[in-house]
Amino acid sequence: MWRARLSGENETLGPSNYLPDLFGLAACSQSIPATAPPSNDADLSGVVEPAAREALRLVSQAGPGEVVPGFAGLFLDANDNSIVYVYMLDPSQQEAAELAARIILDKSVTEVRVLQGKYSWGQLLGWYREAQDIVWPIAGLQSSDIDEGLNRIEFNFQTSYSAQQAREALATTSIPDEAVVFNVAPQQQLDDPPIQLESPIGVSISLEVEDAVPAGQPVSIKVVLTNDSGDVVEFDHGVPFHENVMVFTPEGDQVWAKIRGGVLVGTGGSTQLQPGEQVRLETLWDQRDQDGFPQPEGRYLVRGAVRIHDNPYGFYRAMDLATGPYEFAISPQLAPTPTPAPMPPSRGVHTPEDFQLQYEGWPEEHKFAINDDVNVRFAYPSDFIDWAWFALVAHVPSASTVTFRRPWIILNTDSDVTSKESGELLWGEELIVRTHYETGEGEAHLEAVLADEALMRRILSRAKE
Repeated sequence: MWRARLSGENETLGPSNYLPDLFGLAACSQSIPATAPPSNDADLSGVVEPAAREALRLVSQAGPGEVVPGFAGLFLDANDNSIVYVYMLDPSQQEAAELAARIILDKSVTEVRVLQGKYSWGQLLGWYREAQDIVWPIAGLQSSDIDEGLNRIEFNFQTSYSAQQAREALATTSIPDEAVVFNVAPQQQLDDPPIQLESPIGVSISLEVEDAVPAGQPVSIKVVLTNDSGDVVEFDHGVPFHENVMVFTPEGDQVWAKIRGGVLVGTGGSTQLQPGEQVRLETLWDQRDQDGFPQPEGRYLVRGAVRIHDNPYGFYRAMDLATGPYEFAISPQLAPTPTPAPMPPSRGVHTPEDFQLQYEGWPEEHKFAINDDVNVRFAYPSDFIDWAWFALVAHVPSASTVTFRRPWIILNTDSDVTSKESGELLWGEELIVRTHYETGEGEAHLEAVLADEALMRRILSRAKE
């Protein structure tokens, strides 16, 4: 049996990112700020931090604070891992820096070089946790990190628009502007990464996309991995498969890209691919560019890629399985068909007629009527709908609604909970409840539903089914 490993979401595509992954998490490229003491004569451009991930894990377990007083982070020399650079608020504390290196690395080092740190590790960690709750929901975030090489918090975005959103959001907090670095990813190039259709372990990559898709309709793009070997291939990772999808104009200009970043939601486990077996990783492109603007009709190119390691512990270099460009078209929108749709599209204003039509077209096993005016709809499996709720109660005559969902949980690469949304303990469950009352009549009817405990428990039980 071959054992392989697909990369985590912290890694991005490109030759400059083929770095060893010593702790099972992706290393980030680092550079030393101009304030580094001139006495450190090593060339520190491009220094990586394979030990910093472990430092973050250790300090996170102990809570905000420093391994030793004044500790502000550390990283290893890119060319000689026995040399450690340690940021200290007081750079004269050589002994404390050496102690921090021993505690975190649990290994002997030949030299500890002390750099002037502006922020302590406890400060950065506290600010980072505060910033996560604000920045992570912003669309376009690729990854985030406490960058030990810069002694700063770092957020990486796909566009300058999303980076500016984050900058404005953090301006309302007490986090110093100078403590946060906002990076914007360069435009993806049509020839990056190079085409690589097969891997040494016998897994190949291909792409499936329709030749033409009507304007306004989601474009289904499927990255297909096939086990062409005669043996089982097992992929180990917290989130087993992650496809990267890039859409370009025929001239090679990037229109849109889904490059998996460091915001992780997933569970642990492994995936086996039997000989000849395929796995399809689907992405739905909404025909908008990275900043959300609709794209015109015409021809487009699309590529797919997956980063793969040939060692379960990541000590070997990664390689990108990458397709060549596939061509497809956004065609003129089709004329409406007289056949009624299962869910009539909203006209932008939810009228009682809208609600009644949607209820009538809803799958039978995912709805029930409380009375003539009030009904319940449940989310159902769909390739095209990302449900914002699992149950909706509507008062049809007033177009008033109550929706229910469960708090969101964000996990890191070790599948540990890093943050959790707070809900209310209602009917034995922690829930997020949102009400939208158009009239007093609608409010009265829906509040009566909420006050009926037996009915609410029936709704929640039905939702679980």
